[in-house]
Amino acid sequence: MTTATNRGLVAAAVVAFGVGALSLPNLLQSLITAISSFFLLLFMVLLSLWGFRVARWSPLRQRIFTWAVALGFGAFMVLFPFGLARLL
Repeated sequence: MTTATNRGLVAAAVVAFGVGALSLPNLLQSLITAISSFFLLLFMVLLSLWGFRVARWSPLRQRIFTWAVALGFGAFMVLFPFGLARLL
């Protein structure tokens, strides 16, 4: 695994834990949400790392981009149900 992939893995794990903690009050549902969001976040981070060819960037830019993508998708996953409920 490259260093960019390792950074993506760590960022996805940390943000998925936050998504699981903020999602539902039930412990089992929070755990299931954290695990499923980890795989979705990892997929999106790795896809964006591949799509933007981040491996050629400097390590600082890689780290900032990886965390920005992970936090952006994590915030979307947490806030999407509230936004959908407001629309309906």
